[in-house]
Order: sequence, then structure tokens, then C-alpha cells
Amino acid sequence: MDEHTLMFLHVYKYDEQASYRGAFLSTDTNTTPIEFRCTNIIKPTKLQRTLYGKILEEHIYVELIASPLMNSATKQPNIVTSLLEYVISNKVLEYFVNQELETGLFISIVGYINLFS
Repeated sequence: MDEHTLMFLHVYKYDEQASYRGAFLSTDTNTTPIEFRCTNIIKPTKLQRTLYGKILEEHIYVELIASPLMNSATKQPNIVTSLLEYVISNKVLEYFVNQELETGLFISIVGYINLFS
């Protein structure tokens, strides 16, 4: 029987929200780590902030973090869970829903509030 794989995907913002880094951890159903990957630091320039405007974070989350990380996994997961501080836009949700429909993944997006900041 083929073992199911879980993927935990997260985006970290730091440097006073000026830099981003995404990462995922894939595990088996016993949560034993199988694979870990992260992006390089993404630090948008002033020009990129001007060009992308309100959709900059959407672009970073989908095109520069989530899509490349999910495509780089050596084994595609059966379940993806993403902890986002907030859902930026419908495009972020649309990306995950399309992934779910195209691949049969179950995707859970869980919002949370950071009580310690």
C-alpha cells in the first residue's frame, strides 16, 4: 500500500514585514519527517513594490513560494496544510483550490492570530 504524505507549508515574514521566506515539511502519517525545503530570502525592491502594489504579497505567496515549493517536492503530498496569518486574496485560495482539483490533494488553510507579537 502506498504511504500517504502530509505537507505543512508556511510563509514567514520578518525584517518588519520587508522579507519573506517559505518552507514546507513533508511527513508520513506518523509525522516522521520525509523532506524539508525552504526558499531563499525574498526581499522585494522598491520597484517591485511599486509595480505590484496591492497584489505584491499575493504574488510572493503564490508565484514565488507556494508553487515552486510544491513543485519541488520529491513526492507529491496527499494532504497540504498551510498556516497563514490571513488570507491575502482570492487568488491565494484559488491557487490552492486548483491544486486540489488538479491533483486530488486535500488542502487545509488554517488562519491564526499571533498572540505574542
